[in-house]
Amino acid sequence: MAPAENFVFGQPGSPPAPAWLRDGSAHVLRRLEQDVQAWRDQLAILAAKVTGPGGPLTPDRVAELMMGRAKDGIPLAAPADPIRGLGADANDFDFANDPAGTVTPCAAHIRKTHPRSFSPSPRMMRRGIPFGAPFDTDPTGKRGLVFNCFVTSIENSSSSSSSPGPTTPASPPEAAQPVQTR
Repeated sequence: MAPAENFVFGQPGSPPAPAWLRDGSAHVLRRLEQDVQAWRDQLAILAAKVTGPGGPLTPDRVAELMMGRAKDGIPLAAPADPIRGLGADANDFDFANDPAGTVTPCAAHIRKTHPRSFSPSPRMMRRGIPFGAPFDTDPTGKRGLVFNCFVTSIENSSSSSSSPGPTTPASPPEAAQPVQTR
């Protein structure tokens, strides 16, 4: 569990804030539309340009490497405790056994939003709420995600999940590349 100073002002370790913010949080709410067809098209283009250790990558595998999770939501990283690492405990992992990013690339979304063992960076309490019909049901409809989070530093927390590249100086600057451009 993350310490309260990540979400609540006035806690030991939280950033300085005016008195009126004591025991409060900053709230970020964003409505993000998703162009699923463009995403799939880009995955196909990337898959045609890269190969992995086992040969060509599929668009689904490229997506897994970009996100750091399989399509079903299971992290690529191994759980910290293999005995407990089942079900909900599959999210109980760090990247200590993968510092070079060979299993979960260092630029993967999951590493940017929660660096775990590499950084004590500010955290956010977040939840994404999908909206719209599934793409395969209604390809022309609007769809996306309502992003909702509570933080004590909007600058250091919420932007990291949508910005390019590593977000903390403690992230490994030179990571092993599990794929090569053709």
